[in-house]
Amino acid sequence: MRKTINQTLWISLISSALFCVFGIILITNPEKSLTIMAYGISILLIANGVYQLIMGYHDISFSLLDGFSGGLLSIILGILILVRPNALTIMIPIAIGLWFIVSSAYKLRIAIALRSFNQPIWITIFVMAVLMMICGIILLFNPMSGVVAITRFIGILAVIYSLIDIVDAILIKKNLKLFDNMFH
Repeated sequence: MRKTINQTLWISLISSALFCVFGIILITNPEKSLTIMAYGISILLIANGVYQLIMGYHDISFSLLDGFSGGLLSIILGILILVRPNALTIMIPIAIGLWFIVSSAYKLRIAIALRSFNQPIWITIFVMAVLMMICGIILLFNPMSGVVAITRFIGILAVIYSLIDIVDAILIKKNLKLFDNMFH
């Protein structure tokens, strides 16, 4: 039992260290990281499309997105991202910005309804919805800065997660004898 836990802890330490390096790369070089991720996604889309084309060729169903049509669409999207990797990095913050605007418009309606019922919480909901709408507008008009900020934030979270995981693994390793006694 002790050997299994020890091996698991070493794997956890190594993977956490790699995840920490990944996070640091995202923080220090978000633009290149996004481009590399876009190339990876495009390769996966093309491979998925080829697979679906091959499998869809044998399946003769005439639905809108059968294997053949879906495969063709996947290949085209993969080639588009491969040729213009920045297209993906711009689409992400635009989609998030649109979501923020739609969601905040809904919350503004809720705030106005609460105001008509003389509920004091309406002010807080109203202010938060306006802030959310401003964030959405910023993402729409400045998508590259938005995606860089999101990428850096993900990098920060990856570093924090991996450091916590490393500390946990060290603490468990120091108390391995206690765990061994608990399970035997």
